[in-house]
Parts: sequence; C-alpha cells; structure tokens
Amino acid sequence: MQFPKGLTTVTYTASKTGPVVTRTCSFTVTVTDNQLPVINGCLGNISTAMTAGQCGAVVNFTPPTATDNCGGSVSLVRTDGTGLNSGSLFPVGVTTIGYLATDAAGNTSTCSFTITVLPDDQPPVITCVSSPQSVCATAGNPYLKTGVDWDASVTENCAGAVTKTYSLTGVTSGTGTSLNNVEFNVGITTVTWTATDNNGNSSPCSFDVEVTQAPSITTNPVNQSTCLNGSATFTVVATGTPLPTFQWRKTM
Repeated sequence: MQFPKGLTTVTYTASKTGPVVTRTCSFTVTVTDNQLPVINGCLGNISTAMTAGQCGAVVNFTPPTATDNCGGSVSLVRTDGTGLNSGSLFPVGVTTIGYLATDAAGNTSTCSFTITVLPDDQPPVITCVSSPQSVCATAGNPYLKTGVDWDASVTENCAGAVTKTYSLTGVTSGTGTSLNNVEFNVGITTVTWTATDNNGNSSPCSFDVEVTQAPSITTNPVNQSTCLNGSATFTVVATGTPLPTFQWRKTM
C-alpha cells in the first residue's frame, strides 16, 4: 500500500463469535517528503561576441522550469540579482545567472550558468570629408598651410577614448583633430585618418587635397594671377596685350 505524504492512522479490529468480544489497536504512518525538486532545462555556460553596434551582447535564453515528486506548486526564483533577463544587453565579462527551486515541504534545489561576453572587437566607425578638397596657393609658393581642419567624425560602440592619427601620402603623420598647420605641396595629397579605440581596434578613411597654383602673366602694367574655380576646365585671365594665358585642368 502506498501511503500519502503526511500522517496516516492505521487501525486493526479483532472480534470473536459467541459473546461478542472486540479488540482494536492502531498506529500511525508518517510519510515525509525529503526529495528535492527538479530544475529542468538549466543551461550550460554561454560565451558570445558583442552585438554589432552595442557595447555588450543581447543574449536570448529559455529560463528553466521546476517540478516536484509530490506535485503541487514549486517556487522558482532568481538568486543572482543582476536584473538581466533573456533578451537583455549583457555587459562585457562574466555574468552568473542563478535559480532556486523550493517545494511545499521546504526542499530546495539550485542551478546556475554563466554568460560571458567577449572583449570588444568592433573597430570605431570613422567618416572623412568628401574627396577631393581643392585649395589654391599663391604663385611661387611650393606649399600651402590651408588653415582648414578637415577633421574626421568617429563613433564608437563602447565608451572610452578614441585616438585619431593622420598621415599624408604615407609620409607626414601626426595625432590630433586638425590639419590647419600642415603643409600641403602643390598637387594632390592623400590624407588618411585612422581611429583606434582603447581595445586596439582601428579603422581608416581617406580623402584627397588638391592644391593648385595660379600662373603668373607678365603684362603692362601689373602681374595678374588666378586659380581654377570649382569644376571649370580652364580659366582665362585677360589684361590686354599680350594674349591671355590658358591653364588647363582635367576634370575629376
């Protein structure tokens, strides 16, 4: 016979024929639940890279459930206190998720697993100005300090310092946010900005700086000079005699 959980009284009665004589005896059977509740679907440890554009990883998982040998309700609660549920953005590093199951008899079971978000491996996003940038140097100058920043904009998925460096056609280089004191030679110079975050991830962008130089035309009474303007294919400067000089420039 299977006895239920709790206290059960068993009574025996004995009697004999003739003068009726009846005797009884009884005892109790106490069944105590000492079996732990079972937590089903406790996950193994999870390791993942950061979600694109996020400083962390969005992790989805199925929470476990709990059952008990005696049926009835089983309390299943989180014990880690992180407040991070399935679908949350988990930070870089190790987060432990814990559960506690308690049945009606006070028996308990636990389970836990870790969610590890790997270090940031996403490079910053850097955007340069349009290419080319055209400026004009006065006649006879071999180079030009433009006085223009031509800075690059940077976005980074994780907070922290981002270092920007620049190079000019792989020769001149520096660190900062401004090019206004950099000397640009007449002709086309490729500027490359590189952004590097504090995890060593980096990405570049480039644009060209085109420095043109006005020709000199000797006339009477004074010299005249000019630079190409915008997308024009040539510029005419006329001051009388002698005939004007033409400067030709290939369009981009």
